[in-house]
Amino acid sequence: MPPHEPEADPRWHGVRLDQLSLRRKQKFKLFVVLREPEDTPDGETSKDIAATGKLHDNSLIKDERRERRVTLPRLTGALALALTVFLVVSTVFAAPPSDPSVACVSGELSVEGSSVFMPAMRSIAREYTQACGDTRTDTRPTGSIDGVDSLVALDPSRAGAWRRCRTAGTAEPRPG
Repeated sequence: MPPHEPEADPRWHGVRLDQLSLRRKQKFKLFVVLREPEDTPDGETSKDIAATGKLHDNSLIKDERRERRVTLPRLTGALALALTVFLVVSTVFAAPPSDPSVACVSGELSVEGSSVFMPAMRSIAREYTQACGDTRTDTRPTGSIDGVDSLVALDPSRAGAWRRCRTAGTAEPRPG
């Protein structure tokens, strides 16, 4: 058998794989035997070639590594979903917030005073009723002096002190 003489110039034609399309994270390896010894029968290769992988879309694709089940995007998505569910459940089943600075007392609340302050008094009465649900509020526009007189009339020991101040012309009642 005559020895094989190398060609003068190599010819490069490249490799074309027209029917191969890869999806994201899929890989393809091409195995090319450039030259085999002359004594191989029927053009068989002397190398061991193993084709493993998934036969999908008429091509052979091998998974080189196992895909992780827990990845950062999956973990982030799961935490976001859990937080969303928690917020929705806590919003739906949460007790209405109460203002700790409001001392709630059951019964009836009567707000009296000058008619100039009626819008403010109504607002205060409405907020108190919302904060303390079992209270009935009543707002009455009276004069300033009549409002204070009705307040003092509730406590007999202080009623006389207020009347003495009003007739004496002082602004505040004196203890006594």
